[in-house]
Amino acid sequence: MTRIAIFASGSGSNAENLIRNVTEGRVVLLLCNNPKAPVLERARRLGVPAVVFTAAQLEQKGMATQNNAHKPNIEVAKEGEKNVLDILRDYEIDLILLAGFLWKIPQHLLEAFPSRILNIHPALLPRYGGKGMYGNKVHEAVLKDMATESSNAATESSNAAKASSVRAMKSSFLTAKASSATAMESSNTATESRNAADPVVGISGITIHLIDQYYDKGEILFQATCPVLQTDTVETLAQKVHALEYKHFPQITDQYITTLHKQHTK
Repeated sequence: MTRIAIFASGSGSNAENLIRNVTEGRVVLLLCNNPKAPVLERARRLGVPAVVFTAAQLEQKGMATQNNAHKPNIEVAKEGEKNVLDILRDYEIDLILLAGFLWKIPQHLLEAFPSRILNIHPALLPRYGGKGMYGNKVHEAVLKDMATESSNAATESSNAAKASSVRAMKSSFLTAKASSATAMESSNTATESRNAADPVVGISGITIHLIDQYYDKGEILFQATCPVLQTDTVETLAQKVHALEYKHFPQITDQYITTLHKQHTK
């Protein structure tokens, strides 16, 4: 059975979903950089050992330990000055899942777990990725882009109508006047009809990808989309994205574990 560690920084809803629903492996450890994060209580309630670590513990390169005994299940099993890599080795971890983890994974962990660290990003990469793009900041960027694109489209439509009116004026003032009025009325009617019938202004979604040394640049394994409506807020868009995360992250994790097993047995 594949032994999984989850890294998380916040509430832990994705972490809990993974613990409950991954079937091809078992979550045996939760690692957290925030001693006040609600994810620690979720781990305790679900019977998963949790370790709180510092930036220094994450960055320090580890040495293989001789003691592979599994740690007791306690709410927050602080490991003193032991570094994160040694903790992962103690628990004999095969696969790492990042579920709302906000720190960058250092190079020595990438080398220790090549192609074995998966992350879920709450938007479609590569457009909405990079340093500082997480949580609601991503949804704010998506909605801002959708609003800008919608505004630009409206401006282009208006400019096209004005240009048509000017061309008509060269032919006949009276004809142009009537033509302009008709064109503007038609444009407004079409816009109102489109907005009422189809309020979708764009798409967002999720990206599940491997981690490399750059923010949100690793190989994409899976993406799923949801519509962005004119009426969407950061909160309503976040709800749609969360639904995609809960549905797909355990499934893609299981599929990836199966792929790793097949590669190992070749």
